[in-house]
Amino acid sequence: MGQLQMQFIETRELKKELKDLKAMYKDALVQADDYEETCDQIVALREKKKEIELRVQAQLGRAYKKIEELKEEIKKQVITDLAITDLMSGKTVEVQDEFENDYEPEWSVKFVKSK
Repeated sequence: MGQLQMQFIETRELKKELKDLKAMYKDALVQADDYEETCDQIVALREKKKEIELRVQAQLGRAYKKIEELKEEIKKQVITDLAITDLMSGKTVEVQDEFENDYEPEWSVKFVKSK
């Protein structure tokens, strides 16, 4: 069995153990005295926060719409695709900001179940 396969199996076992411990933790929280009351207060405060945010967004009008437009434009950027293309071409993957600070990518791999 390859090292990758062994590591994959070990990670799945650790995730199962984590899941079991989280379930035990949640059960303990439910039995805590003021946990439910605190959760209800949090929900109420989140609703109040959302109302305030909506009110301020309406007051800002066009400025807030510009924020949303800029967020969407950033999402459309293909920087990851370009970095992977450069890596596969054997090029050094590095960029600089306006202050000449160097940035290098941080790669991540995620496995999903095959269909």
